[in-house]
Amino acid sequence: MSGSSLDAIDFALVRFEVEGESIAHWELLHTHSEPLSPEWKTRLAHLPDAHLDAFMQADAELGRLIGTQCRAFLDKCGIVPDAIASHGHTILHHPGEGYTVQIGNPSFIALEAGCDVVSDFRSNDIAAGGQGAPLAPVAERYLFPGHDFYVNLGGIVNLSSFPKQGDVRAWDIAPANQLLNFLARKVGQPYDNGGMLARNGHSHEDLVRLLQVPLPLPLYQAFSLDNSWIQEKYVPLLEHSGEIIADKLASVTEFIARSIAAQIDGLYTRSADMQLFISGGGAHNTYLIERITDRIAPVRLVVPERVIIDFKEAMLMALCGMLRLLNKPNAFASVTGAKYSTVNGRITSARRMLKDN
Repeated sequence: MSGSSLDAIDFALVRFEVEGESIAHWELLHTHSEPLSPEWKTRLAHLPDAHLDAFMQADAELGRLIGTQCRAFLDKCGIVPDAIASHGHTILHHPGEGYTVQIGNPSFIALEAGCDVVSDFRSNDIAAGGQGAPLAPVAERYLFPGHDFYVNLGGIVNLSSFPKQGDVRAWDIAPANQLLNFLARKVGQPYDNGGMLARNGHSHEDLVRLLQVPLPLPLYQAFSLDNSWIQEKYVPLLEHSGEIIADKLASVTEFIARSIAAQIDGLYTRSADMQLFISGGGAHNTYLIERITDRIAPVRLVVPERVIIDFKEAMLMALCGMLRLLNKPNAFASVTGAKYSTVNGRITSARRMLKDN
């Protein structure tokens, strides 16, 4: 999995035991995070506007890179998996226009890693009228059940609601680490470690309200944010505001916390017996967690162990791949807005490419 934060490619090796329609047991065996080089970060960030030749070349080369890294990871683990589930890196996501594009060519992954690859986890849902996102509720239903709300603090923050009765719902809320990391890089930091820069800043109410303007409201429905849309709408707001970087970081942090609280309030009356399970890289931002905790009270915030925070999305891809191999839905219609729940993923067979077979 490579996310919109452009920080690394994450690997998770997961074993599933399936009984009927449920997962009887699962185990996270090994994990690894391979940082993206500065060259790849720059390349991926600018690829939406690149020439078609550059796009196709990046697709092939990223596939080869992922495949080589998968091979090294699996050799270190000493395990040959049933398949590799690869999300790739999202370059364009325009479900309203009928398409989504993730690069990282699965044929190159299969050839380099010597293993079947399951890829393209969003297109079938979009073809069925859905947003192709978010997919996180699949992991929350099968791997981390029992909470009322789930928030993933990645490049984009998304929320899932699991009511006691009725269907699960989920949607993207607002930009998150994309904006925080953008600001941190202005002062020579890859990210705001623990939120210390924001903690030393001052939140400006005018900027917080300005950040709320681009979001289509209400959001309490299937909705997904596109990375390029965020760059177009939000980066100029931050570039043109006159606050110092610490104050901008504090304001974005407050904006994220308020956005989460507002979405909860749009659904239910808060109570002390409610729980919100939080994950994603932003869960390491201590100051952001404090602001969210304060804003959603009395709802209780549940922060899992570090390995889950760091690799939940990679585990999600493993789960989606496993469900595809079993021909079971891995995108929920109640979440994405599709006409029906869909089985997503194209299987690329390594056996057909390896010379010894």
